[in-house]
Amino acid sequence: MRDNWPVVLKYSNEGRGPYLVDLTHKAKWDLQDKNLAARKPLGLDIPALPGACAFQKGVLINRMNPTQSAIWHLLADAPALPGEPGYTDVTSAWASGLPEKPDQLRRRRNGFVDYSAQ
Repeated sequence: MRDNWPVVLKYSNEGRGPYLVDLTHKAKWDLQDKNLAARKPLGLDIPALPGACAFQKGVLINRMNPTQSAIWHLLADAPALPGEPGYTDVTSAWASGLPEKPDQLRRRRNGFVDYSAQ
């Protein structure tokens, strides 16, 4: 895959949104720890409250719950997964959870695609 493809930031007549953005090619990590407040993934802050997000240095960190956060590397390739405990690379897990056909998006229920409707 080539890293320096031009990226369109805005299309003429694109409207106001909302937009569906494909992020399956971007690296995603899961970090779990009973004391997330003490963790600094890549030297970045994890939001204190569950449901909160922080965008720092091209990395989006979502605080999922008291013990889990999601780390999305949006503006650059991810560095190597840290060797310390608690980190899991979930990039391929997210990619494999997407439907093969766009019309299946509307059939999602509780995170799973309902193929019985076909």
